[in-house]
Amino acid sequence: MSSTTKTLVRKLAHNDASVREEAYNALKSFLKSKSSKKLDLLELEKLWKGLYFSMWYCDKPIPQQSLAGNLGKLFSEVISESCLKDFHEAFWLVILKEWPTIDKWRIDKYLMLIRRVIRHQIFRLNASQWPQEQLDDFLNVLQSLPLSDDPKVPKALSYHICDLFLDEIEYVIFKDFRDYSEESDEDEEDEESDDDDDDEDDEKDKSEKPSLQKNTEKTEEEIRTKKQEILSSTPISKLLEPFRHTSLNAKFKPLREKCKEVLYDDRLKEWGLIKSDDKDDDSDDEEWKGF
Repeated sequence: MSSTTKTLVRKLAHNDASVREEAYNALKSFLKSKSSKKLDLLELEKLWKGLYFSMWYCDKPIPQQSLAGNLGKLFSEVISESCLKDFHEAFWLVILKEWPTIDKWRIDKYLMLIRRVIRHQIFRLNASQWPQEQLDDFLNVLQSLPLSDDPKVPKALSYHICDLFLDEIEYVIFKDFRDYSEESDEDEEDEESDDDDDDEDDEKDKSEKPSLQKNTEKTEEEIRTKKQEILSSTPISKLLEPFRHTSLNAKFKPLREKCKEVLYDDRLKEWGLIKSDDKDDDSDDEEWKGF
């Protein structure tokens, strides 16, 4: 491990918030530099170990929410394409290794971190128009690590991925169409205020909401048409391949069933990707036929 990496890891895991913040800013600069292209999986894993403890020592909801968003941004805005797959893999290797040590007082902030990491990778893929190699790398890492049937992978972690995945796809691709007037305070706290990187866009959307409420039926039809255009350019079927694979091959039946819940989510019916009676026709031993 290089001296630069050692220094960053030590400062990222410091119990002083100002030292951690300084280290995070230094890490961003380092990951954007040419030197970062020489980082191997082991060094990236060490960096994620430091980032893991940066979250560990982060207290109070608002700082935790801000940090989770910032760590997610490392995927969408900072890390180079050449290091992206290893950076993603290193994240999961650290999470899987440390998961048994996370106590009940800290579990929520790590669940939030996982959600942000998934969200920002989808942001990056969407902004780049879903490049095939990046998409394959993203899905292969998910399938081989958190969605693996390996007994060493905590099932609670796999279930969390199942619970959040379509939420985050929907959040990213339909972000411009969110109806804030129908969200409760709890929803807003969970989905908006906990991600500082989205605050400015959310406030702009909210300020425009009164005019949207006055839209005619024609405008609503135009919105539906626009959503269908977005769906047609989003590889939803490809994104769900890890869940399909696990639903067919996992030895642990509850995990298979959980993945099937993703594949037969009501939103997929709403988006016209599956028929409403597909689930009724499916049996436990029958192969999922896809979209």
